[in-house]
Amino acid sequence: MNTMKTSRTRTPSPFPRHRGRARTWRRGAGIAVIVVMLAILNIAVLGSVAASGDESHVGAMRLETIRAFYAAESGAVITVRLTMQGLELPGPGDTLEVSYASVEFEQVPATGQAGDIVIIGRSGTAQRRVRVTVDEP
Repeated sequence: MNTMKTSRTRTPSPFPRHRGRARTWRRGAGIAVIVVMLAILNIAVLGSVAASGDESHVGAMRLETIRAFYAAESGAVITVRLTMQGLELPGPGDTLEVSYASVEFEQVPATGQAGDIVIIGRSGTAQRRVRVTVDEP
């Protein structure tokens, strides 16, 4: 048998030879886009968490401020009632503990005399001062 070798001509492929490299490049670009999107999402979440932390701190400070004010106001009511009834007033520096707050009588005139009564209400780190003027008992 006499066989002759013939050269075969290749028909051009509709797919380029570098097709695998292009697919890898696209896959790498897709991963990069996903990583960037996750980073942006992470920054947005961290920003909202930090903002909510600040808001909760502000809310806690408001609560302490209100408690301190009500404590000072309660001290003022106590001194006004004692003055109206002619009873002895607390001395300067005396403190009174109420729930979640304290009342300090900073300045108190002598019993039966006119003057200013200064009361400090404290709750946590908040402090409020109330001044009551007593004309004549």
